[in-house]
Amino acid sequence: RFQNANQVETFMREFSEEVFNRLVKVGLSSSHVTVNVKKKLYQGEPPKFLGCGRCEDFSKSIVLPSPVDSPAVLFRHAK
Repeated sequence: RFQNANQVETFMREFSEEVFNRLVKVGLSSSHVTVNVKKKLYQGEPPKFLGCGRCEDFSKSIVLPSPVDSPAVLFRHAK
């Protein structure tokens, strides 16, 4: 769980790099980016082991004019 905005930004930057590296590794590219995020609506831990409990869902999707060519492009549009 993230405690502040800096942790979220660091995670998203590292995650963008990982996704980009995986795309390159399998020889694929994409121009469609979708980010789904859950924000918990309660204090403490979820009642189910490895569950997420009651959450508010957020989703952002964008189609880029050309395929993603760097982790920075992926991160910029996923923010």
